[in-house]
Amino acid sequence: MFNLDEISEIIRLEPEFFIRGDNLKESERSIIETKDTWIVSLVNSLEKNDLKNIGNSFIYLDMDHYKHKQKDEWFSKEAYLLGLNLGRPPTSLEIINDAEKNNNMERYRLCYTLEYPHKTAFNMMNYNRHRDEVDFFLANASVLQRIQYPYFELICCNTLLIIK
Repeated sequence: MFNLDEISEIIRLEPEFFIRGDNLKESERSIIETKDTWIVSLVNSLEKNDLKNIGNSFIYLDMDHYKHKQKDEWFSKEAYLLGLNLGRPPTSLEIINDAEKNNNMERYRLCYTLEYPHKTAFNMMNYNRHRDEVDFFLANASVLQRIQYPYFELICCNTLLIIK
């Protein structure tokens, strides 16, 4: 894990580090779509406190979609990886314990944000408290996204639509 300044420096000097997923295990890379490697790599590089502060700064506009993706994709991949380590299918309790131990709920929130920014808005109370960290995260994500995606602008527009 890296602090925010270290992440910025890596992105400035060698963005391919995250694009290739150099900080990911081979088992993790094997279940991630190539196009999403940079997302998981960036999120996995964040320290626990940053994961929480940044993740709590977003809300999701379509909770059914959010929960469906979490259950059908994220938890199924987690169960697969945990099963590899255990040598057997894990129980629901083992999956939940593993998710908590590895900060997977926080990691999922940020991966979802980067994959579905059009379904994401700012939680303004938390965003205002952690603005520097959140803006840093979105700016670096925009650099790593090959098309220079305007994450901040899109999420900000979504937020304005729900505040009215």
